[in-house]
Amino acid sequence: MNIWLVAVLVLAVVGLLPAIHRAATGTGPQRLVGLQFASVAALMIIIALSMAVGQSSYLIVAVVLALLSAAGLLVFTRLLATEMEGERAADPPEDDRPGQP
Repeated sequence: MNIWLVAVLVLAVVGLLPAIHRAATGTGPQRLVGLQFASVAALMIIIALSMAVGQSSYLIVAVVLALLSAAGLLVFTRLLATEMEGERAADPPEDDRPGQP
């Protein structure tokens, strides 16, 4: 077992598990941060695996993941902003809430 495989194991435990937990729980923005953190951890794992097996062609997968992650961030941010605007529109203004003096 070489040092790159140890790096993959460490990245999977220290990086990927907390990111998946954050992406599965929390509010919308927290989930988006967890998703991006998982994407970065997966990217580092793929690069370390490429170095471990000595196949530089596997780095193409890492490049594609990085590009798709950036595009996905823009799409999810747009969807999240639309959702948050809808929630704000559904809430009545502070002055019209019953029970307020």
